[in-house]
Amino acid sequence: MAYKHNIRIYHALNIMSACAFINGNWLFFWLRVMTIGQLGVVDATAFAFGLFMEVPTGALSDMIGKRWTLIMSMFLNGLGFFIMGAADSIWVIVIGFWFTQTAWALYSGAADAFAYDSLKVMNDEARYDRVISFTTSLSVLTVGISSLIGGWMYNIDQRLPHYAWGVALFIGFFIALFAKEPPVDTIKFTLKNYVGQLSQGFRQLIRPELRYFTPLIFATLGVHYLFSFGFIQPTMATNFGFFADEQAVLFSVMGFTAAGTVLFVPIMRRHLSDMRGLVLLAMLLAGGYLMASLNPPMILGGIILIGIRSVGGISSSWASIVVNREIPSEYRSTTLSTVALISKIPYIITAMIAGGLAEAGHFNLFYMGVIAFLLMMVVSVTIAYRIHRKTLIRQAIATTP
Repeated sequence: MAYKHNIRIYHALNIMSACAFINGNWLFFWLRVMTIGQLGVVDATAFAFGLFMEVPTGALSDMIGKRWTLIMSMFLNGLGFFIMGAADSIWVIVIGFWFTQTAWALYSGAADAFAYDSLKVMNDEARYDRVISFTTSLSVLTVGISSLIGGWMYNIDQRLPHYAWGVALFIGFFIALFAKEPPVDTIKFTLKNYVGQLSQGFRQLIRPELRYFTPLIFATLGVHYLFSFGFIQPTMATNFGFFADEQAVLFSVMGFTAAGTVLFVPIMRRHLSDMRGLVLLAMLLAGGYLMASLNPPMILGGIILIGIRSVGGISSSWASIVVNREIPSEYRSTTLSTVALISKIPYIITAMIAGGLAEAGHFNLFYMGVIAFLLMMVVSVTIAYRIHRKTLIRQAIATTP
């Protein structure tokens, strides 16, 4: 059946999109033509552009269909990586990077909806969660393997990893041509609906059941995103003595370890309340950055990076569980989308600051800022939550006959 074939195409496109051959070497490739401070600005502005493009690309997906949106995404992404791979100046890198940011915005707005609508045509939308879980596992495995291969490629030719990811994405482009547009359109995108979704998500996050969890959720997810995406992670690894070859192996191990540690979330939740669990995770993240600020030796630095990545992954899973438990089913997707968006926004400013600090040789101040932010969230939420609990106890006593 054609729409069952769409699900296989969806998995294939996610695999092609996860062929991160540049993982572990892109920082060194880019630093040929720019300083670390300039890289921070480029990364932040392109990321902001990508967030902005979520709105028009969502509308475009509704106008031309998800199939053509995916086709455009894979083509523009492949083109962007080829442009960056050929770059010998900062401006060529910027042009290629903006192509890829546009492509990722197109993809994020269409891929999951394409899979869901294809399942809906077959009256099989209940299988959506399993489809998402399976494609996530495939993506994690692909990132880990491609990172190792990319390290080997970089030793042959420093442009090869970018070209290789471009080739994978062009293969995805040809695969997408065989997709069939689902005849149903579950969600129509408009700016009004988009703003309405965010507003509804905010309203849900300040519900009494979530009010005291929300700051910790944003803090842990924000720090996790800051570490996992962009140049913070490779910059920290470089400071610990990991260069292109070593980072390829390290980042592969980090990905596999993070995927494995998430499996311990149910076990941890049997022994810790959600509030205590999120507080503990925030403290572990702060502890990781504190240890990173002490200029540890290479091996210990690698362990710290693995720990930060794993704790961040657990935080993401735990936050999703809390939101899914406390939010009515009709608002869950909207609320999770709002959490994801708001957690990414601080990266725009932080990346510029971190780049400037790294260029000035004061990257430890970035660590101190992250630690201070996490501790501030933990202390303020803990105090507020205890006051809230005492108030509830006094009210319960007062109403007891």
